[in-house]
Amino acid sequence: MREVTIAVAQMSPVLNQVEQNLNSMCKMLEDVCLQQKVDVVVFPELCTTGYECGLHFADLAERVPGHAVDTLSLYSRVGLN
Repeated sequence: MREVTIAVAQMSPVLNQVEQNLNSMCKMLEDVCLQQKVDVVVFPELCTTGYECGLHFADLAERVPGHAVDTLSLYSRVGLN
């Protein structure tokens, strides 16, 4: 059986600021991956939007794949290699 290394990220997202939160997530990916070999990085739910978005909640919803997933996927493949 193959060993898998998982990193768990904790962050305080800025409410309704998807790009700012994605930038923070990319920085965390860089920091974690430069320190050790990691197979999976787990972020908290709603980390791109924050938790209490009120009426804007549906406006910030994304499909998968979508902007946030594509950004993190590309960064993890290209930015860290």
